[in-house]
Amino acid sequence: MKPISANVAKHKTLPQDTKQQLEVFNGKKNLFVKHSEIAIIYLSENIVWIQTLDYQKLHTNQSLAKLTDVLSPKHFFRLNRQVITSRKIVKGYSRLDYQKLEVLINDDFSSGLNLIVSKYNSPSFKKWLTNSS
Repeated sequence: MKPISANVAKHKTLPQDTKQQLEVFNGKKNLFVKHSEIAIIYLSENIVWIQTLDYQKLHTNQSLAKLTDVLSPKHFFRLNRQVITSRKIVKGYSRLDYQKLEVLINDDFSSGLNLIVSKYNSPSFKKWLTNSS
């Protein structure tokens, strides 16, 4: 899995306001969401969903890999193949067997999501969590 910081340099030529927004869809509407408004991004039934801090559920046609490249590594972490989370909703973590971690987030955002970090990514997650506070 690539760290979020990979390929961020590619986007330096974009205008500042474009870099800090994602195009999303809500029915027939095309909208733009600021990165600072994103709580969690997850893959469900081959659709990438974005849930905002004000609980809107929107979808995007960008892959999680592409979003990983676009979002700030200081504010977002890819937990696993299905979930990218914002630091704003992370409360902490629980240790699991085999050095895995279960990420604890605000209850309003967790509904049935796989919030497990592998033993390989656990050290990076802990470092990200302590450095971004």
